[in-house]
Amino acid sequence: MNPYKATLTMRLLALLVLYRVVAQDDLADLVDPRPLSHDASVGSLSSVDRWIDAGRRLRDRGALELAVDAFLTATRLDTQDPRAFSHIGMIFERMYGDADRAAEYHAMAIRRGSLEADVYYLMGNFASARNSFELSVKLHERATQLKPDFLEAFNNKGSSLISLGNLAGEPHRAQRYYRQALEATSAAVSLNPSHRTPLVTSLTLAQKTADFRFWKNHSANLRGIFEEFLARGDQLFMPWQGSVYGLTPYHLLKNVQYMSRNVLGAVRGFKVPQVSLHDVILQTSSRLSIGYLSCSGFQGNTTTANFVRGLFGMHDQHRFHVHCFARGTHTFPGRSDGSPAQEQIKADCEGYHDMTSMDVLASAKTISRSKIVV
Repeated sequence: MNPYKATLTMRLLALLVLYRVVAQDDLADLVDPRPLSHDASVGSLSSVDRWIDAGRRLRDRGALELAVDAFLTATRLDTQDPRAFSHIGMIFERMYGDADRAAEYHAMAIRRGSLEADVYYLMGNFASARNSFELSVKLHERATQLKPDFLEAFNNKGSSLISLGNLAGEPHRAQRYYRQALEATSAAVSLNPSHRTPLVTSLTLAQKTADFRFWKNHSANLRGIFEEFLARGDQLFMPWQGSVYGLTPYHLLKNVQYMSRNVLGAVRGFKVPQVSLHDVILQTSSRLSIGYLSCSGFQGNTTTANFVRGLFGMHDQHRFHVHCFARGTHTFPGRSDGSPAQEQIKADCEGYHDMTSMDVLASAKTISRSKIVV
């Protein structure tokens, strides 16, 4: 037979088999992939293995079209073997850059019980790119089950959970998504503490959820990163993170100076007093008094109160004396509302100062007289 006609015939047969077996596939049934199984009556498994091996060799030599032909032949010999579908998807994804076509074959492989973590990971990325975040979370979760050290899958699972939290209309539901996202990104940080992407994401989530378990588990690594920031003249992400992470009083005061210069210095000509931090003498036994000011009075129906409610009790009381200054605004008068968040803040602060009846000037004078770093 003419070699050209033989190749054309093989391609046509493969396309007909693919159309018959996987027509009308969509993403809806990818959540619970079936276990891997083969029907010996479909074809010779040894023949399938040979065609898959041939496809790999051709792919490695750069003969991608012939490799796809070989893998398609394997799918014709055993329509339920996921391996050839996986290989075709990988070629379209990583060598042709055709994510849409690759997703068709990733989906076929998953439905046939693929045990390759990369297939679920790439399909999860595809689902996320199309705003199917719940499906993306489940696919990335499956990828981490198959490959427990899959940092990228943990990180991208966290990203999809953050998207679900951002879309959630109900605050408590959003918090649940954010906490799940923190678990995923924390796992990524544990796998590679020097990888900055999951680290920064986890820091943001720890702040949003007031979940300080992440900080406790990674405090040594984060302290080094923060001190690196301070050494080159950068401020921390938030000034209060320095105290929670156990930075020295010197580094904490240095951060306050940077915050004053970089933030307050741009407001109404505010000038920072020229004070050398090395002149500040802090005995080993002394405690640094620090304060936190809330213009909403730490009311429980505010985002601020719910984000920071667990912060104050995490301070080392042998090193820090924590004060909270509660003011009010027209929108949030700052009154005591008996909410769990506000009550927890009051209990955790050694000094809780009610300033709701004071105007701005009186509040400023009160804080100034206290000589507390706010």
